[in-house]
Amino acid sequence: MKSSSINPRRLFAVMKKEFITLFRDPMSLAVMLAMPIFMIVLYGYAATLDVNHIPISILDKDKTVESRNFIDRFVSNKYFENVSYIYSDQQIPVILDKGEAKVILNIPHKFGQAIRGGKTATVQALVDGSDSTWAQSAVGYVQSIGAQFNADLIRLKLNQMGVVQPVRSPVNIIPRIWYNEDLRSMDFFIPGLIAVVLMQVSALLTSLTMISEKEQGTIESIIVSPIRKYELILGKILPYVIIIFVDMFLITACGYFLFNVAVKGSYLLLLFCAFIFLIGTMALGLFISATATSSQAAMQMAAAITLLPAMLLSGFSFPIENMPFALQIVSLFVPARYFIDILRAIYLKGVGLTCFWDNFILMTLLSVFFVVLSIVKFKKRLD
Repeated sequence: MKSSSINPRRLFAVMKKEFITLFRDPMSLAVMLAMPIFMIVLYGYAATLDVNHIPISILDKDKTVESRNFIDRFVSNKYFENVSYIYSDQQIPVILDKGEAKVILNIPHKFGQAIRGGKTATVQALVDGSDSTWAQSAVGYVQSIGAQFNADLIRLKLNQMGVVQPVRSPVNIIPRIWYNEDLRSMDFFIPGLIAVVLMQVSALLTSLTMISEKEQGTIESIIVSPIRKYELILGKILPYVIIIFVDMFLITACGYFLFNVAVKGSYLLLLFCAFIFLIGTMALGLFISATATSSQAAMQMAAAITLLPAMLLSGFSFPIENMPFALQIVSLFVPARYFIDILRAIYLKGVGLTCFWDNFILMTLLSVFFVVLSIVKFKKRLD
């Protein structure tokens, strides 16, 4: 009876063959190492969620000290960038239609007179709502600056009236933010981006392995060899795991040096979780390779099965809780969903396995499922 255990010699023979194939094409190897770096730099700089330097135009009909002080609150911070001063209401639709400014601050006549007389002065802020992200940020910034300006005026009035100690508010709420104190979207964005990039690249690389054997005419020699299917699967996967681990070191270094996003938790735990994740995604790539009929079809399937779900159904771009129930069920079969939560826990919170054991178990089960699926798919071709 033949033993069902893995034969190290056969396993290493398959791995050696894969490494020889990789190093015979240094250009492809360079692309494998450079592509994840290019992707994380491109996505990292292009897809930031922080909205700063919103172009604003000013229409000051009052031209008093009070109006100039109010305008200075908007043009002296990083949130707004003054692009022009306008002088009539007729210019407002032209500026907004052309997109020259996202916000127009319209300060009316007698603004300063109302403030000096203790009355309420109404200021109009016209916001271009064609881009909801910019619009929501702009409205929040305008309200925040207006509230601070009001508070300073009230404090000044009380001081002028001789009230040294202003009336205290009944409730004083002091927010304290944990894990991402500066509320930098990049700290939240980069860990998720690492999972998306690794899933796409790892599945894409392994999806071409068996197809290349078919196209080169070497699949027959593998079929008649004594190599077992699980030895072939592991032998095909492990060399690419090593390559992708090198990629992971490079992209985490990019995240630290380019975006100042550091790993707060255990790096060894991060690598261990990444290993489990990569085994599953590469097995998924092998399943694609066994299903596709050509290299072009394999690349298209890999992009459709990995990139789109990893971007849209993993919680990377949109909260899973806000999705329709059917899509929430589909997201359960997306490995990046669990790995993104793990990465954010290790990166931002610095916690251990006890805080995300449920995600780790589900990710491990999904990886085992993809490995078994790829072995079953190869069964008819190797027996």
